[in-house]
Amino acid sequence: MERITCSMSLQTTSQDKGITILKNKNGFAVFKLHYSADEDKSQEWAEKLKASYPSADIWSQEMELDFTKSTGLRLYPDFKEVVHVKDKLTPIPYKHIFRFWDFGYRHPACLFAQINNEDQLVVLNEMFGSDIVIHEFGKSVKRFTKANYPGWEVEDFCDPAGKFRSDKMQKTTIDILHTLDIYPRHKNSAVQEGITQIRALILTREDGSPGLLVDRNCKILIDGFLGGYVRDEVTDEPVKDGFYEHSMDALRYGVVNLFSNKNFLPTQPSYAFTKKRKTASLSTGY
Repeated sequence: MERITCSMSLQTTSQDKGITILKNKNGFAVFKLHYSADEDKSQEWAEKLKASYPSADIWSQEMELDFTKSTGLRLYPDFKEVVHVKDKLTPIPYKHIFRFWDFGYRHPACLFAQINNEDQLVVLNEMFGSDIVIHEFGKSVKRFTKANYPGWEVEDFCDPAGKFRSDKMQKTTIDILHTLDIYPRHKNSAVQEGITQIRALILTREDGSPGLLVDRNCKILIDGFLGGYVRDEVTDEPVKDGFYEHSMDALRYGVVNLFSNKNFLPTQPSYAFTKKRKTASLSTGY
């Protein structure tokens, strides 16, 4: 079967709320009708309906008239916004904050997470850099941590490749983080091992809850789950896209360090109040 790609020059000839008419040089017109043209279709209506869609990309194509992104083959097709994405997840006092790092130069990423009392991995926040060296990104992560998680104990996990030197740098990426008093741990593992563990966490457990929850403010991670991060249909390997891969890789580094690849449970669950720790919240005292 042939795949045909067509392109034609279109000019906007008129536009009203939710209505756009595009006209090409041959006189043919495209009439685009968006749901916002209907006064009864509020933003609240749109958000509620969007939650039922399997992918943010499918929603964009079917409802927002946006065809700029390909749906591809999702690497994590069982991730559903209505199930896994929650509003305003809050950190639990006395439990460690885990930071998951990926060192992409153009887009370094860091995720902030905890394991709750139900052994769920809860991703609370994300940081995503753009054309920033790791030393400056690390300082930003430290400032963000101090502002948002004062008093919590922090553990870091990263890409094992961060321990290798390049011909352009005398210090490794991990060496650079050490100068900021950040000491990430790492574990060698196959890419598919981490993908399998994340897929297992996404699935609904016997109690009806998933093993992974993500705060709605982690927009890049969520968009990656919902269609931005795709796999090769032959090899099942993730496709390197230079963008979503960094948050996804950061998540994978954290999961392989914190969860067993046999029963997919935390290898070292953190129970509250088992030992004296620093105050988790400077405002509440807990």
